[in-house]
Amino acid sequence: MYDLKKCAVKKDTFKLTCSLCHHFDANRNFCRLLEIDTFPQNIESAPTCKKEGHFVRDMNVQYSYFNFISEDSNIASDYIEDLSKLPKDAKGVPLFVLTKKGIERAIPAYEGLTLLSNHLSGVRREFTFQGQRELIYELGVELARKVCAAVDVELVVLEGEEKEQGFNEFKVPYRIWGI
Repeated sequence: MYDLKKCAVKKDTFKLTCSLCHHFDANRNFCRLLEIDTFPQNIESAPTCKKEGHFVRDMNVQYSYFNFISEDSNIASDYIEDLSKLPKDAKGVPLFVLTKKGIERAIPAYEGLTLLSNHLSGVRREFTFQGQRELIYELGVELARKVCAAVDVELVVLEGEEKEQGFNEFKVPYRIWGI
């Protein structure tokens, strides 16, 4: 874990970012509340939103190095995200999923689904609520359903996602597998 006490970075340098807000749609780089384009590391809009009462903290998104390290600082080569407060799987590995927002607490795609994590890559996207949202956006409902079925997981399609078609640049790797 990156120890803020042992480096030049101080906790008072914390920067609020759009990636930490519930209203931020990382698939579209868009604020759903204000209906504006933005990006995950936006450190200008998030504090303004907080002052105006628009910012709603997404508690599943973990803080990242860009929330603490200033632009002119060097990132320590031994930086490791702090995953110590996340729930653990049966083997004691933190349950996280890598998404476009960053590292998030892994939420099962549906009740009763057992999550297994890898200490480097986390839980596979097919198994998580957040990961399935990204799969549907990237691959479309039809292909995302096949990808989930390949690992024996049911795809949960939310209202408004039924017509997602995906994007060819994301679909290309799956053509090799005949999906």
